[in-house]
Amino acid sequence: MKKKIKINEATKGAGEKVFKISFPKELKDNFKSVFKSARWNGYEKVWEVGPRSGKKAEQWREAVISTGIMEKMAAAEEADIEAAEAEKIVSELNSLVTDYDRKIADAENAKREAERLAEQMRDDKEKFKKMAAILVAAEDALAVAVAESEQAKAESAAEENKIADLFGMYVDVDAVESAIDDMINAMPNKWGKGGDKGKFDEAKSVIRAEREKLNRAGLDSWGLTDAAYANYNRPDRDIQALRRATQNTRLFDLYRVEWNADTEEYDRVYE
Repeated sequence: MKKKIKINEATKGAGEKVFKISFPKELKDNFKSVFKSARWNGYEKVWEVGPRSGKKAEQWREAVISTGIMEKMAAAEEADIEAAEAEKIVSELNSLVTDYDRKIADAENAKREAERLAEQMRDDKEKFKKMAAILVAAEDALAVAVAESEQAKAESAAEENKIADLFGMYVDVDAVESAIDDMINAMPNKWGKGGDKGKFDEAKSVIRAEREKLNRAGLDSWGLTDAAYANYNRPDRDIQALRRATQNTRLFDLYRVEWNADTEEYDRVYE
């Protein structure tokens, strides 16, 4: 049985113009994602959209048909294929039509041109040729966006590596990570039992010494700061702070500092 998408123009009792749309139930989720304000007419078993959505409905139908999914669903029904295969076909439809809608949105100028041409065209074949050109433009725009995203990721990774290298110039990373682990293991439990304050203080002195090296270079690390100010008597709070400090994103999160002769401490430089 051939699957169809029907669009009929109608006038409601108050003279309000609407478009009544019926389609296979498998398209419901995709339809609702495109026409969020559509209303269900339970009496006639159709969806209704406003007078300004007629052209959009035609474009949606054309997009669905162009994917070939209607024929696939009909074939699936006639052949009584497995439910999993049918779901795969519907998923393919959702992916293709959603991708189509996104590309049209991303290529707003191309969409306006398509709407202008659609008003002038009478020949369906010519109209589809123009729509194909718009999709090519949208594909190109998407390819550019993907390339820019990949470049941004690569630049971000390179920047992180640069910061890690800078951190390693002044700080013994292995010693810091080992000292933080020792501090965690030496802290008492939440009831104040099982701790080793001597081991904790010894490991903390390593952290402070490594942090001092970094400070002398005019830098500080949020991870080192967390570890340097961890309190042996506050395992409920500071064990989690120490665990966060071992994460590279926290350990290598640097900021500038300078020596304050009055307080005899390093102060953060706000830029």
